[in-house]
Amino acid sequence: MTDAVAVAPGPVAMLDGPASAMLAPSKSVLVKQKLDLMQLIYKYCTGNKYRIVETPAGWGEGSDQTWDDDLYDKAKKQAKHPEKYGVEPVLLMTAKEDSSCFCKLCCRSFRELKMEMREGDFYAGKEEMRFRMFRPFKFPINCVFCELCSPEISVENLDGTLVGKAVHNYSCMENMCGKQSWRIEDSNQQTKYYIQDNTCICTGGLTNSFAPTWCCPLRTMKILDENKQEYEVAEEKDAPMMQNIFACNFMRLCLPGLDQYKMTFPPNATPEDKSLLLAGLFLIEFSLFENNEDGEDDDIF
Repeated sequence: MTDAVAVAPGPVAMLDGPASAMLAPSKSVLVKQKLDLMQLIYKYCTGNKYRIVETPAGWGEGSDQTWDDDLYDKAKKQAKHPEKYGVEPVLLMTAKEDSSCFCKLCCRSFRELKMEMREGDFYAGKEEMRFRMFRPFKFPINCVFCELCSPEISVENLDGTLVGKAVHNYSCMENMCGKQSWRIEDSNQQTKYYIQDNTCICTGGLTNSFAPTWCCPLRTMKILDENKQEYEVAEEKDAPMMQNIFACNFMRLCLPGLDQYKMTFPPNATPEDKSLLLAGLFLIEFSLFENNEDGEDDDIF
């Protein structure tokens, strides 16, 4: 009997050219849910919509940690009209959820859905489509040391090629320490990053326990490398992270589930990595932060 020969993994799937070119220059992006009039009338009539823009220079930085929506909108407006304000244009992409009313009503945070990622505004045609995300229906079953049917969301090119996926990474020890993680995998199922949430008061997670609220406006999740180690950066503001930003405004009062995020990518992230980290953001959004009708979090883990 001959010994089995180990097969080397194949080449990693790449994003299509237009999608790769769109994500390549971005070091940090903002993801903001867009208000939809139909959601005010009946929240299950339509899928969620999000704007993804490159973070305006200086926004949310400094000792005061300013996250004011008016300042953000002003910076975005200036960036969209460089000929008038003399600033560089920002990346603009939109994401629209495609799911049935039945799934939203009955399956809630476990529902199956697709995300169409387009360059331009929400009403752009199909020619602006850059890539897709798909989340299958999975109801997680937690045993003591494992999790069955872990929630996940994958990234696909327009031809259906799998680029990778984000998966909830269940760990009994992490849960006991007030932490949980999401694993980012490429098309060869090789782990690239982890997004880690920490609510343990003993390890600096006290603020996260109450965030995002008016008293604790930022909930910060670290982006770690494949070995769950933090990246070494010159300044803390440049550390790879995902932040859920609380905004006390009219839209929040009308729709408690409206969320906004800032994601700072790792310094070595490729366009494919960035698309997968965005998939992780949306997986966390739908699993952890999407609110129910009473304004309470649907925390499924």
